[in-house]
Amino acid sequence: MKCFVMKRELERDYTYVMFGSEAISLYKMSLSILLASSYVEYKIGAYTDVKQFVQETQKWDSFIEISESDFKRIRKHSFKSPHSKITIESKRKRRTLLDFFK
Repeated sequence: MKCFVMKRELERDYTYVMFGSEAISLYKMSLSILLASSYVEYKIGAYTDVKQFVQETQKWDSFIEISESDFKRIRKHSFKSPHSKITIESKRKRRTLLDFFK
């Protein structure tokens, strides 16, 4: 039983990352300043897979690891902002409607 619980916990262990040098500069000053700026392009992501993370780093000029609480706050705010993007990568396969008929 302990192995199963530990495996489930490891699958949920995300690394939270922000991409975009201008957004990173604002984030280092203050999260409130970043959220108040409306023309800064950035992307946040929660990653468990290194390959997917590396592929994303090649698309952006820089990145920084952020805390889970900051990730959640930015994610909540980013639905209001057209310039931010959110990615949550996971190893788990998403089930579709077609999977129920197999």
